[in-house]
Amino acid sequence: MLWLALACQGQPSPGQLIETEDAAEALELAAAIDDPIARGAAVNAWIRDHKRTLHEDEGLALCALLKQPEQGVCHRRLQSAHQQ
Repeated sequence: MLWLALACQGQPSPGQLIETEDAAEALELAAAIDDPIARGAAVNAWIRDHKRTLHEDEGLALCALLKQPEQGVCHRRLQSAHQQ
């Protein structure tokens, strides 16, 4: 874990990659992230932080940016009652 922390020094955390409250803007910002791993982490962090105000269609659009299995995890996060 230490090597991961050192490798990421100076890099924004996934939650910092999408710094907006607006779902439409979050979709644009997420689509602009080239690295699929970083995009998945950023989308999942944004959905986690904004789940209560996120409309279902907006959440599904964000999840559609991800590849499997991250897309399935994203869909489950949107639908899980304990995540609300």
